[in-house]
Amino acid sequence: MATNIGVVRILREKTGIPVMECKRALDEAGGDIEKAVIVLRHRGVEVSRTRESRVAGCGMVALYSHGFGRLGVMVEMRCETDFTVRSVPFVKLANVIAMHIAWANPMYVSRIDVPATECERERRFAVESLSEAQFRHADKVVEGAMNRFYERVCLLDQFEQKESKGLMTVGQLVDGLCHQTGEKIKVARFVRIEAGVD
Repeated sequence: MATNIGVVRILREKTGIPVMECKRALDEAGGDIEKAVIVLRHRGVEVSRTRESRVAGCGMVALYSHGFGRLGVMVEMRCETDFTVRSVPFVKLANVIAMHIAWANPMYVSRIDVPATECERERRFAVESLSEAQFRHADKVVEGAMNRFYERVCLLDQFEQKESKGLMTVGQLVDGLCHQTGEKIKVARFVRIEAGVD
């Protein structure tokens, strides 16, 4: 099936993925943009996992200040080369993530950063909250509750609202840039400071 170049352009602008990858994803999705985004998400995750053993020794610190300095965010983004650090997509993503941290107020970068005691407490609460009807599907219900918990507290699990309009998580945006650049890219750490709040 021949894919309309206008649709390819829309997908390219929406995801930042190279044109040929967008075309292949659209062909696979039968021309449906939303399905193509899902195809690209899966590919982005796959590509980023192959880079996990690489060293991300370069990076930058993005800063964001809001409300005349009432709220400030610093986020450290890492990648493999200086070339990528200076690229517009990398800098843009770092700034988007800093803004996201300001309004979403995550507590951890990823699921592996959440203390085991906190995970266990949430899991126990989810099990204790099950109704009789839910006991038949307890595993799925608890898994859903844990996923919602991670969306609240983990940066990479949160849906980003500005750039992707809530269609992609921060982690998927990072994976997309990994796919686009061919490098390992990660959020190393962040700090969010709100004046007058301990």
